[in-house]
Amino acid sequence: MKKLILLAAAILLIGWHTTSVRAVDRFHNIPESSKSRPDLRHPRAVRPQHPFASQEQQAQRRATASAAITWVACPPEAQSLGAMCGTLPVPLDRRHPKEKKINIYFELYLHTNPGPAESAIIPNTGGPGAGTTALRALGLALFGQDLDVHDFLLIDDRGRGFSNTIDCEELQHGTAPFAQAQGDCAAQLGDAASSYGTGDIALDIEALRAALGYDKVDYWGPSYGGEDVTAYATRFGEHLRSIVLDAPEGTPALQAFSLDGNEARATSREIRLDCLRSPTCAMDHPDSDAELGRLIQTIRRKPLQGDAYDASGNLIPVWLDEGALLHLAINPTGMFVGTGEVLAAGEALAHGDPAPLLRLGAEVTPLVTDYGEPTSGLAG
Repeated sequence: MKKLILLAAAILLIGWHTTSVRAVDRFHNIPESSKSRPDLRHPRAVRPQHPFASQEQQAQRRATASAAITWVACPPEAQSLGAMCGTLPVPLDRRHPKEKKINIYFELYLHTNPGPAESAIIPNTGGPGAGTTALRALGLALFGQDLDVHDFLLIDDRGRGFSNTIDCEELQHGTAPFAQAQGDCAAQLGDAASSYGTGDIALDIEALRAALGYDKVDYWGPSYGGEDVTAYATRFGEHLRSIVLDAPEGTPALQAFSLDGNEARATSREIRLDCLRSPTCAMDHPDSDAELGRLIQTIRRKPLQGDAYDASGNLIPVWLDEGALLHLAINPTGMFVGTGEVLAAGEALAHGDPAPLLRLGAEVTPLVTDYGEPTSGLAG
């Protein structure tokens, strides 16, 4: 397999996020010839170059897959990239397998060499809440050269993308205070909230692997995707050709507040090392830890509020509190430019000029905001 780490970096650089769940199955429940698909907000600037499998190969693949799979018309871009698209019904609550079913949506890009695929490469972009198929163009741009002997399988985890998408309107679109929106979402999901965990996702992946007839898969997971990959590996390791855990969250992240503590410690080190490697920063900020500490204390006492333009030229209302400051240094916008500029912005603030820090703060997504169409990424 090639370029797994490059995919991790690229996805970081473009940014990431029942009884009462509104299932987004309307696309899959109409005839193939009349379907249309919402914009999935994929990175259109990245155009993959890879050969397509023939129509004969696709027909043979459909014939060898389980009859439980429903093959559906692909969205226009996936079709133009040579995808085969389908859904597999699985129980919403596996304690009651004969009751409500949900459809797990997938896109399959076939290998081009003769004979069976060596494996299916499965990426999981994490989030949690990120849809996987929305990143098809980027994934294929990086993995296209592997499609000689490997298939490329994109699966939207349950509740994400087009797999029974969770849509809590207040939380998704920022129309209510966070605590209220969170409570209303919990009430909307009810007992079904427990059916969207990593264990059920692992069982979905295994069901689809078996339905498509793969003996081995290569499973890649960065960030929260590591949770899903680990959940699958502990249950179905015999079907793994390889796993790649790229800066993953693991069991420690399940402990309350441990992720925040680890991130806080790592952030100060990240800023210190970045500064030490810059001749100008090291000269201007010889004690970066102390400067960052003073900036944190300043923001803790009085969060920064104002308007600033983001990198796209949009005027953004900024509320920069301690939590936003923590995220600021690791924000991927502009090749992690915030990491190298936060000390200078903090010094400017100490001299009465909040503009540089507000400018950096314009790149931090606030907790309560409009996250857009839930099929592209969930607020949670």
